[in-house]
Amino acid sequence: MWALKSFYSSTGKHYALCIHDDGTLTNDAKITLCEHFVQARIIPADVSKEVVLGELQDHPNCRKFRLTNQLSPKVFDFRHFLNAPRMLLLDSDVLFFSMPEELINRVENPKWTSNSVNGDVASAYTMSPEEAKSQFGVHLIERFNSGLGVIHRQSLNFDWIEEFLAAPEIHGHPWRIEQTIYALCSSRFGVELLPQEYDVFLTGPLAARPSRHYVGAIRHLMYTEGISKLQNSLITK
Repeated sequence: MWALKSFYSSTGKHYALCIHDDGTLTNDAKITLCEHFVQARIIPADVSKEVVLGELQDHPNCRKFRLTNQLSPKVFDFRHFLNAPRMLLLDSDVLFFSMPEELINRVENPKWTSNSVNGDVASAYTMSPEEAKSQFGVHLIERFNSGLGVIHRQSLNFDWIEEFLAAPEIHGHPWRIEQTIYALCSSRFGVELLPQEYDVFLTGPLAARPSRHYVGAIRHLMYTEGISKLQNSLITK
């Protein structure tokens, strides 16, 4: 709720919204989301799973990954339900404090044909750049973080993902496979990181950054720093 509210408030945009339930949303939570985002689509986890598994019948590696990995809906379900050629990918632990001008430019500029995401603290993949190059001929971008960015629908190519998932090396840390797939697809398709002010960082002041991605190591700061700053901003307006 805070991620979405802060985005729409700071940008003044009215982008179509699709919220993917991971299976933990209660009916009360869904009702509240619908009250605040009247035109949003909320995709139930069970409905999404059934539809997407049907779509993956001819991609057995993809289908197995969708059945076994909790983050796999970000790869397959987001793409399936996307009604546009590109999407603004937004995790629920990102807050916005002012207009993210360059992000919006890359979302709206029809000439921006590459994927573009926030840079991570360091590369967090399940395979090395050397393995990506030797296995797939892909020059794997460094520090790709799949929490915030612009993703073109056609970059999430199921044939490519099927190829990537066939490599034993990719099946490492379960929380990093999804990000590795996004990075591989984007590196093959075309990708550029957002400017430095969008980077994930773990220490130091927020300063004048337009947003911050409160990853697990600093999740507590989402409340003590991020939401507190947003509340103070609302009070002074």
